[in-house]
Parts: sequence; structure tokens; C-alpha cells
Amino acid sequence: MHPVPINEAERLEIVRDLGLVARNSAPALQAICRRALRDFKVSTVLITLVEENEVIGLATAGRDLPLLPRTQALCSHVIVEESALVVADLRLDARFAGNILTCRYGLRSIAAAPIRHNGQHPIGALCLLDTVPRDFSAREISYLQRLAERAATEIWFCDAVNRPNRVLID
Repeated sequence: MHPVPINEAERLEIVRDLGLVARNSAPALQAICRRALRDFKVSTVLITLVEENEVIGLATAGRDLPLLPRTQALCSHVIVEESALVVADLRLDARFAGNILTCRYGLRSIAAAPIRHNGQHPIGALCLLDTVPRDFSAREISYLQRLAERAATEIWFCDAVNRPNRVLID
């Protein structure tokens, strides 16, 4: 079973509302993924939207990985975190040791930051994935969180452009 945020019903309402808009943000989000891939030198970068039962890939760079149901997706754990989720070796973490991405696809480390709507509700994640165990410095995590905030801004901006009469701030 995947972890569920306390405000899941409210979060899912926002995800459903922003889902199509987020998918239309792909070019800007793709640029964020390419930048993160270059700057962090990891094998894969993903920006995802975490829906009720699935995880939607909004943008990716690097190695292709399958998108999994939410029950198996690593980024479903990110949306319950207050800040970033960092696991230096997925094989040593009980939550991820038996995961298909660890066992079949050889992922060994993750650093991921939640993408928050209006700085509150986590709607998805910016995930750095690598095939080698690796620690991430506090400076790297800070930069990762700023990139996740940038992704949230791009989604918000696309929503504002596509629905100009909508009130976007709660």
C-alpha cells in the first residue's frame, strides 16, 4: 500500500482540476528535467503528477523507465514528505528494497521533492533517480527543491494562461 497524505481528498480534487493543465506544461517541465539531468548527473529525472491510482509522467530526461501504478511508484512516497525524500541506497530501505524499479531496473538512489500547488498541496514530484547508491548534499537538495518550485510555477502559469478568469489563489 502506498502512503496517503492527510488531506488526500482535497489534494485529489486539485490534481483532477490541474491534470490536463499540467500535461500541457510539458515543454517547460521538459526543460526543467533536462537541466536537472545535466546538473545532477543522474541517470533519470522525472516530473510526475500523482493521481488517485496512478502516476502520470509529465516530463522526463535520461533513461526511460516504466510508469507504475501509484501503489508501486517511488514518487507516491514523496507527496507525504514535508520536504525532500532522499534514499542513498534503495536496496537498504524496506519501503523500496523489493520494488520493481530497484529489482528489475537497477535503481539504487532517489532524491525527490514534492511539487506543491500554491505551496501547500503536493500534486506530484520532481524525482532524481540513479543506478548507483549516492548521497545528495544539503546544497543539492536545496537546489532540487527550487527546481520543484519552478515546476509548480510552470503548472500554475499554464493554468493562468489557459483559464484567465479563474481565481488561482485559495
